[in-house]
Amino acid sequence: MARIIGLVGNAERGQNERLVRGMLLASCFGSAVDIVGAVRTATAGLGTFGEWTCETSACTMDGNISVVVDGLVFNGEELGFSADEPVRGIVCLYRERGFWMMLERLNGDFALALYDHDARTLSVARDRVGCKPLYYATAPGVFAFAARLRALATVQNCKECYIASGVVIEGRAQLLEFQLGP
Repeated sequence: MARIIGLVGNAERGQNERLVRGMLLASCFGSAVDIVGAVRTATAGLGTFGEWTCETSACTMDGNISVVVDGLVFNGEELGFSADEPVRGIVCLYRERGFWMMLERLNGDFALALYDHDARTLSVARDRVGCKPLYYATAPGVFAFAARLRALATVQNCKECYIASGVVIEGRAQLLEFQLGP
């Protein structure tokens, strides 16, 4: 099991580490997309890539795309990828169809974060039913998300946290998208 957390924007020094520690305190498993300038993705207990090395079924960095997934994609074989490696299939679907069309094709119990380095876009989504928890918070110049609410308590100057609803909107999964500046 993996849990996803992430932070993007102009966070103060040490904010990323506090967010990760908050997640690890909330659960013995942790995954992170840490996006401040460049992207690093971490999976606690499994290594990381960016500063270290990691390729797991829960996270990958494939060329210009970084993906971390918490959960399962039930129809992976139908979509042409192994159930053991959903992130590789997600990257392929994203490249072929874009984020919205990729989400429409995925059937499962998941929360995911996808960072497109070229477009400088972070997209965060959860399954249509909303089985996997996904919270988000904003502060001046910062967008943070986590599978555990406790992790977001560490975000400086954050007044409120929100849960991404599992309500189906026109048959699509809930989507939060954050566009980074040039």
